[in-house]
Amino acid sequence: MLDPELKRLLAIVKWETKRKFQSLGAGALTPKNRGRGLEFKEVRQYNYGDDTRYIDWNVTSRTGDIHVKEYYSEQDVPVLINLDCSASMKEQKINTALQLSYFLTLFHIRMGNRVRITLFSDDPYHSGKLLTSENEAYVEFKMINDRVKIRKKNRTN
Repeated sequence: MLDPELKRLLAIVKWETKRKFQSLGAGALTPKNRGRGLEFKEVRQYNYGDDTRYIDWNVTSRTGDIHVKEYYSEQDVPVLINLDCSASMKEQKINTALQLSYFLTLFHIRMGNRVRITLFSDDPYHSGKLLTSENEAYVEFKMINDRVKIRKKNRTN
């Protein structure tokens, strides 16, 4: 279903990003805000109201000031892909859009993110599923491809 050139690019991108995002647990989208989580961020001085469970006693004993550990907060942020299937999209455009959206879906699934696909046109559609595996993505895009072909037939008749 995916163009061979895009398959090759996906393999290259997967290899490159695997090294950069290896230690992240909840997808590859790192939030800027701080909070509870597993990924260590930094040690900073204690501020009134900080959770006392996160006091770093080793740093506190060395410096004489109270320090707390900070972590990246874990957030599950789904990726939303909106695909235009309106009458203005000619056959080549819609095929390119399908290829690109399938590529982005596979990329984000391999990065550990969940993906939702929405088709919008005069008859909008989404399955309501968050895709988490390549098999789910394949089935979803097979169904989307079939829907696009049916719409194309209905437009020409």
